[in-house]
Amino acid sequence: MRAPLVTNLIALVIEALPPLFLVSARMRNLGPLGLRCTLALLLLFVPDASEVHAAITDSEFQMAVLACLVIIAEVPRTRAGRIFDVVVLALFSLTGPFCVLLFPVALARILAPLPVPQSINVQASKSENRWRWVQISLLAAGGLVQGLAVLTTAGARLNTTLGASLATFVQIMAGQIVLPLFLGRNPFDPMTSGLTKVMLVSLLTISALFAFAYALAKGSLELRCFIVFALLVLAAALAFPTVEPTRHQWEPFLVPGQGLRYWYLPKLALMATVVWLLGRQRPAATRVMAGALACIMGFALVGHWRYPPFPDFRFDSYVRVFEQLPHGATGQFRLNPGGPWIMLLVKK
Repeated sequence: MRAPLVTNLIALVIEALPPLFLVSARMRNLGPLGLRCTLALLLLFVPDASEVHAAITDSEFQMAVLACLVIIAEVPRTRAGRIFDVVVLALFSLTGPFCVLLFPVALARILAPLPVPQSINVQASKSENRWRWVQISLLAAGGLVQGLAVLTTAGARLNTTLGASLATFVQIMAGQIVLPLFLGRNPFDPMTSGLTKVMLVSLLTISALFAFAYALAKGSLELRCFIVFALLVLAAALAFPTVEPTRHQWEPFLVPGQGLRYWYLPKLALMATVVWLLGRQRPAATRVMAGALACIMGFALVGHWRYPPFPDFRFDSYVRVFEQLPHGATGQFRLNPGGPWIMLLVKK
């Protein structure tokens, strides 16, 4: 009876960890506390991302953010910090295939480290590198487990095609990632088309990709690591989406509100890029444009912060029905976040 309460509390703890970690001392390399508090708020205000906050089943995306922050953070100086890293990276690596995508980012982090201040001696630098290799080893071990899982279950997937095209890609980028940050939602009707829409989605996609490219060229190592990880997640989502019973797998991505979990990290990366463009080191014209975009984004985030409540499927009634089933019988129960999701439980 208390299973939903327990799982929801675990999901809330997992969701609270990334913003709390951002404001901790280990993230000082990102900048002053005010900047890190702003980034922590952005984690909580991501619009059009209700799927990620639905239940513990989608907490892997919150874990992905936390694991990436652990990789780009300063190495822990205490035993408690090292235990925290091991627990986070181990759970993250066993939760889903994200560890395969984070592995090259962690490898790049250690191969291209930030300049070591003179106040840090050589011994401390070697100790930091050793811990980075421990982090990479955890991701590699998890990647091996995930790879074996994929190899043993790949035959269970339906044989479908992506239906990928440049026109579909720019509409996905503009509608699912860019516009929700500034409008709070995806306003596009997938059934409509026209020259104006094509030009708009193309312009928005090119602008977002240019912003990412500029940040990858000029940004800090931490920002580049996060952007690369987010883009790898986006590429994997588009290349290997959850199979839907449709002819082309990209078609559902054109529908507003579909696949919201896939766009969570790319939206976070774009939000962080907009904040980075406000820095004093950027050209004045860039800062003015980024300031205007940040203001629009701020109004959109605040205006669309509240999500509608999920329907109450009366879990207590499900428990009573399941208890009355004979041994070997299968019960079907609806799941949030709505839609056609059905859980099948076999009573032993």
